[in-house]
Amino acid sequence: MKKISVPRGEKRGKGGRGFFRGVAALFKIMWMVIMLPFRLISLLLKGAVKAAEVLSDRVLSLFRFNIAFKLTIGFALIIALFTAAINIGAVAGARQLIYSQSVKELQAYTRMIEADFEGGKVSDVSALVKVLDAAKTGAAIVGKDGEPLYVYGYDDFDSLEAARIASDSGNMFFIGSHIYHIQDLKGGTLVLRKHAENEQDLLSAVAIASTLISFLIFMLCLSFASGMSKKQLRPIYAMTDQVRDISTSRLSARLDIRGTKDELKDLAATFNKLMDEIEASYENQRRFVSDASHELRTPIAVIKGYADMLARWGASDQSVLEEGIDAIKDEAQGMQSLVESLLFIARSDRNTLNMEKAEFNISELMDEIIKETRLIDSDHAIEGQVQPGCMLYGNHEKIKQAIRIFVDNSIRYTPAGGGISISLRASGRDAVINVRDSGIGIASEDLPRIFERFYRADKSRSRLDEDKKSSGSGLGLSIAKIIIDAHRGSIHVQSKQGEGTEFTIILPLKHA
Repeated sequence: MKKISVPRGEKRGKGGRGFFRGVAALFKIMWMVIMLPFRLISLLLKGAVKAAEVLSDRVLSLFRFNIAFKLTIGFALIIALFTAAINIGAVAGARQLIYSQSVKELQAYTRMIEADFEGGKVSDVSALVKVLDAAKTGAAIVGKDGEPLYVYGYDDFDSLEAARIASDSGNMFFIGSHIYHIQDLKGGTLVLRKHAENEQDLLSAVAIASTLISFLIFMLCLSFASGMSKKQLRPIYAMTDQVRDISTSRLSARLDIRGTKDELKDLAATFNKLMDEIEASYENQRRFVSDASHELRTPIAVIKGYADMLARWGASDQSVLEEGIDAIKDEAQGMQSLVESLLFIARSDRNTLNMEKAEFNISELMDEIIKETRLIDSDHAIEGQVQPGCMLYGNHEKIKQAIRIFVDNSIRYTPAGGGISISLRASGRDAVINVRDSGIGIASEDLPRIFERFYRADKSRSRLDEDKKSSGSGLGLSIAKIIIDAHRGSIHVQSKQGEGTEFTIILPLKHA
């Protein structure tokens, strides 16, 4: 065996590379160990944040009140502020009324004393005493030096208070439970002090009565607000109950708008309109699935039948083998075409249909279609008339597919020997394509529905399909309409039974 020797430098190079790899792995492990606590902290923080979010949601859910409660509380706060303002105003008014009467009495006593005061003395003391006792009023006359000249019913009066009161800028004020009135006299100053306990008791009674009345008004308004809120929201509660009852088995249920008013009626009408669209869409989808299942059931049954036939006699009979294989291939091709059509319509429903568009000569496309139609159909007289030079912006293959669908439709429903006319002309800013035949026509009641999926017209057209053994899937015209709509075009149909059908397709031209 031959030995292969490795130079020393090469061995060292390999050893050096292994050493550096080991060092790199060691640093990588160290880095992972260092970063491990930070990762744990990060995970803990994320968990804490998530837990805080869950907790906050649960706490906030405790304060999520219904609309009726919020409206009632809002109205109650407004009423509370209003009644509080009225209560304060009532108490203030009563206070002013009560004390104004006392002030008038004191002013009357002042005038009486002023009339009797002469030379620092009161001439009729007995009369004054009676009046002051009855009014629970004390009086003091202070001289110019601040010393009291005369005091009655004013036991706690002293010179300091007299001086302070005498120096006051006003002549009527309140201190504690007393009303003071000051009046300058010849040779002194008169100070009257009236005990206001009765007035305060009366004012307290007024305040309590006003508060009780305000509270009763508040409770009545609160009850009224609660009832009104529930009454106004009752249609919403009814709508909610009705919406809960709506399901796929009860899509026909609608909101009753007879008892609703204003915005709620508009909301109910809008919801009913939405439900109409949903129900129609659901019915179309259900019918689409049902029809698609029905269309696929027939070729599957045919394939199964031929497969059983091949299993029995195919191995021994060459003609049976060939017939079975050909039939299975034909049915498989038909199923493939049907599935492709279904996928095309499904993409259109999801708005995911992608058509690559470019400028092309539709006149050349129409010439091509007319030529191909004459090659494949020798049973009808094909007449073509194309205006040259018409340019279109769109998807060449899809436009050709749509026009072929209209032509094939005419071929299928026109008896042998009939005529088919295919034409193109420019009309203003549009290209007008016309496909007309002399076939069996379409009944007037079927015309509005011919573009619906899987829809087939009357029995005479179905019988003609069976005679030709070429019945379509019922999706052709639906696909053609989708293509034309995607190119901002329109389709117009005129037909009369026994005379023929005319399809007019209008597409916008590409202008320079």
